[in-house]
Amino acid sequence: MPTGTFGHGFLRRLERAGRLFAVAVVGLGFLLPVPVRAAEGDLAFAAEARWKVDVTDRSVAVDVEVSTGDGGAFGGVTLSIPPDAEDVVVDVDGVPTQDVELDPGPDLLVVDVTVPEARTITVHFRLRDRGFRVPSSVRVNDAYFFVPAWAWGDPGHAVVVVDVPDTYEVFYHGDVEPELRSTLRRTILEVTDLDDPETFVLPVSGRRTEAMTAVHLEPSGASRIVVRGWPGDDEWLELTTATIEGATPLLADLVGLPWPVKLLEVWESIEPSVEGYGGWFLEDEASIEIGEDLDPRVVVHELTHLWFHEGLFTERWITEGLAEVFADHVVATLGHEAATPTRPRLDDPAAFPLDGWPPLGEDTSEDVDAREVWAYDASWWLVDEIVDEAGIEEMAPVFEAAARDLAAYRADDVDPETVAADDDTRRFLDLVEELTGAEIDGVILAEFTGIPDAVLADRAAARRAYAALAAAGDGWSPPWAVRRAMGEWRFDVARQEMARSEALLARRNELAELLAAADLAVPEDLERRYESAGDLGAVAADLDAATRAAPALVAAAESLDVRRGLLALLGGFEDRLEERWEAVLRRYGEGHYDRAEEQARALVAEAEGASSAGLLRLLLAVGIVGAAAVGGTVLRRRGRGDPRVPGYHPPG
Repeated sequence: MPTGTFGHGFLRRLERAGRLFAVAVVGLGFLLPVPVRAAEGDLAFAAEARWKVDVTDRSVAVDVEVSTGDGGAFGGVTLSIPPDAEDVVVDVDGVPTQDVELDPGPDLLVVDVTVPEARTITVHFRLRDRGFRVPSSVRVNDAYFFVPAWAWGDPGHAVVVVDVPDTYEVFYHGDVEPELRSTLRRTILEVTDLDDPETFVLPVSGRRTEAMTAVHLEPSGASRIVVRGWPGDDEWLELTTATIEGATPLLADLVGLPWPVKLLEVWESIEPSVEGYGGWFLEDEASIEIGEDLDPRVVVHELTHLWFHEGLFTERWITEGLAEVFADHVVATLGHEAATPTRPRLDDPAAFPLDGWPPLGEDTSEDVDAREVWAYDASWWLVDEIVDEAGIEEMAPVFEAAARDLAAYRADDVDPETVAADDDTRRFLDLVEELTGAEIDGVILAEFTGIPDAVLADRAAARRAYAALAAAGDGWSPPWAVRRAMGEWRFDVARQEMARSEALLARRNELAELLAAADLAVPEDLERRYESAGDLGAVAADLDAATRAAPALVAAAESLDVRRGLLALLGGFEDRLEERWEAVLRRYGEGHYDRAEEQARALVAEAEGASSAGLLRLLLAVGIVGAAAVGGTVLRRRGRGDPRVPGYHPPG
């Protein structure tokens, strides 16, 4: 008689609606099987596996019925089942049998059934929830259950049925869509005709919100937060709520961005642990799921993902690295032991350029688990190096610029421009270096991110030229045409624009020297136009106009200086000319160069005419005063009398 041998490989993938962000952990709380499938001959074996959640008993009852695909007889079966299986019973054609051998192992429990003849063999066993933070295959309580339902049988002949109470909100995950139906207050999920039963798993979870133990928080720096834990797991609830209350204001202050959600729900869940993570943030649902382990770093890490997600920076290594670094800092501030990253090996078989790290659940590599662990470690170490150089307290402007799409390269006298560029590795590097003053090691960036050495060398040379241009500006920041090209990493274009900018600065210096002769300054508006110019041709035209107008302004200034004494004689006329001179300077400063030149020339003519009138008035005034002085003497003499004139009477 033929026999069938069935094992199982756990497909460690899980997909949820919304983006998942997670923190890698070492070790799993669940016992997961490994593949041991070995088909025998051409005989097809069919297997229907039924997983039934028993809340009262806090367990899952599993029945695996094996038969041949054509209904023929066979002589036995060997099944690999979870190692924590209890109450194993085998039926042969509906009758219990003792012809069973159990071979326990660390990863699987092998059930070997040998009989003379059978048409169906059913293996019954039970998986119990052994308690919080105790390794077991399932979790079942009044508020939550989790079942990793896997299959047996040959390809095309495997069926999985999961039977759960309909009082739970049910979630299922994976690539296969199960058929759903309800019956007798139960919810049934069924998958048939599986192509690869060895690696198939249907993770099914359920929760009853009203049965969860809930704590409502409104910590400083946040809006409402509701933490929901399993009934009886007070340790998890106390640690999680205390960590959130302490960490939230610290994170809000460090990140500097507004609290992003109106309501955040934090759930105790085993699903992240099964996937090899401590927790994850479901962005679309504004919720966090955290495993049952008591780890404040995981709690804070997931809190940071309210800000650190692909909406802020597109590269996963940046958001995960930031989450780890900021979590470590906050955890240490709260008095917990902080962890220190170590530099990962670049020759590790799992190593790859971090810019190529796929989103969670999208890596189809065979060594996905090792790649995930390496990428988390590498991201943590690399971002720690960057933030250490920048200063963690100096990172808030970086996040603001990324969130608001503000330019990294900025001018002193112009509001930051907005950009349409993706917030990828290159922009992250620009923002950190420009807004914090940090200098990031280009070698490690090339080694870990995959940006070519030549590109980083070209950038370094362009940045040196950019710094030289900024210094030559003597207070004038490089124009937008240069800054835009630098931010887009178009360094050839940036160099061309820098050369044009240097020529403009030389002409500005000539203008400054010309204006200095009359103690005048280059117009501030010209500086603003230069710094904000996306087209330097317009600035060149402005410089031409300003230079053409400059001699007229110098002449006007000199004319007024020479004539101010005479103009003072005109009784208020000097004030009127000064007001007009101020108007000329104002128009020149605002960039109305032709109009300023015209008014300056008119002012010179008016000042010259006014000074002539002033001179005439001065001469007339001098003449009148002189005549008055002579006349006064005569009159005074006549008034006193003359001894030679009759009628004179001397005093006394």
